[in-house]
Amino acid sequence: MTDAQIEAPQNTDWTRIALLWLCGMGAALQFAKASVAFDALAAAYQAGPALAGWLLSAVGAVSVVFGATAGLIVGRVGRRRSLIAALAAASALSLIQAALPPVSLFLATRILEGVSQLAIIVAAPISLPELTAPRHRAIVLAFWGTFFSVAFLLAGVVGPPLLDAFGLGGLFIAHGAAMAALLLLAFLFVHPDEKREKDGRGRRASFQDIVHSHIDVYANPRSAIPSLCFLCYTGLFLALQTLTPALAALEDRPWLVIGMPLISIGSTLLAGVLVQYWLTPFRLTALAFAAVVLSSAALHLAASLGVGVVSAGLARMAFVSLLPGAIYPMIPLLCAGAPLQARAYGAIAQLGNVGTLLGPPIFAASLAAFGPVGLMVPTLALSACGVALASFAARRFAGEARAASPQGA
Repeated sequence: MTDAQIEAPQNTDWTRIALLWLCGMGAALQFAKASVAFDALAAAYQAGPALAGWLLSAVGAVSVVFGATAGLIVGRVGRRRSLIAALAAASALSLIQAALPPVSLFLATRILEGVSQLAIIVAAPISLPELTAPRHRAIVLAFWGTFFSVAFLLAGVVGPPLLDAFGLGGLFIAHGAAMAALLLLAFLFVHPDEKREKDGRGRRASFQDIVHSHIDVYANPRSAIPSLCFLCYTGLFLALQTLTPALAALEDRPWLVIGMPLISIGSTLLAGVLVQYWLTPFRLTALAFAAVVLSSAALHLAASLGVGVVSAGLARMAFVSLLPGAIYPMIPLLCAGAPLQARAYGAIAQLGNVGTLLGPPIFAASLAAFGPVGLMVPTLALSACGVALASFAARRFAGEARAASPQGA
């Protein structure tokens, strides 16, 4: 039994959970605002493809390098202080960007945004088990797993009108103001864990600590398995969401472009319900990866026949999107104590961004080499790895799996 289970309240504090989720969504908007403004940014800075790509991806690059380190630092500093400092930095950096400073300074603010984004998505979810009754734990963690998809959906809906009405400056001011509002709410309503905050004071991470944090988090299967499963998921998600519409007829593509983000959110929430009441997170993860392979085969058959492509594409995205809702509940199940949970969330951020960065070029290269059927090669490889990892975890941690199962409770 983890300490999260021991300290679990009888009632779920949905208000504070929603606030932490909004903080996560604000952090994800640091990616999404640059994505929706990509063409405007490139034009404003007369940036070529390479520089424009860095303006977009610098936020994620920080997580690739320092993900596990962020877990160490947040675990020592305290999640409330880390969260508040990160929200303050995010607001200030967005307001600096609104002035469209020289490109070198703008790029520096994007890198610093990566630091604040990483701190938020590591610090915020640590508090969720403390606010959640056992009967809602998996549902809440699956809800947390939707923040990224919702942020991109919101940016896609609100961003273009803001750009048209107020330009780049207006878009960045809106994000900075939203982060400032979240900062105020977090300061007022996110309660500190007094012992954890006290223990963190005056303790700094040395270079040796940083090296050992990476070794420890990936050598420990309890913290490594969720992040490795998440790597397989993110390697699939962005690539399939980007490339799937190309399999449909031109007139059908808008249905996939609009439908996949919506079904992604709903499916992730569904995973929380399934884990809470019927399946262990390990079993659902394995089943979802297996279903991705089967639905991918069905999609490519539909594409070759020219019928049912939209339905098959949406079904595949639904199975892919079960994965974050199954993977996030693994962390409090496997990781006892806030420091280990912080490192596990940092590892998820780290390997998740590795998957996001590497997935699309790998899928694109396979598509170029083998045609549409080439998309099956990385899909099969990543899904097989995911099934193997989840199956290993189910065997290795059978006791925790039985404790998490409603049938075994």
